[in-house]
Amino acid sequence: MVKNIFNGLEFSDNANNSVEFDEKYLGRHYPGIMSDNPGKSALFRKLVRRMYRETGYKVKHSVDIFNKEIVEDNRGYKSESGRDIFGPRLF
Repeated sequence: MVKNIFNGLEFSDNANNSVEFDEKYLGRHYPGIMSDNPGKSALFRKLVRRMYRETGYKVKHSVDIFNKEIVEDNRGYKSESGRDIFGPRLF
């Protein structure tokens, strides 16, 4: 687990897997985690259980300047969700 230069977190393992969370995404889904070491450890354990059979998988969770949440991986999957004038939307 590494804190990156943009105040996000990046988790990686010896199977070349990587999960990256940007600062806005962490604040939205895991408030206070940057100062909560047990919380970071719990998130790390959750990721280990989820990805123990994966190899070479990289995924990034972020929030863009329009407040859309973006999840993108190295296998071609990309999902964006946010709000518009009609309410919550999945783009």
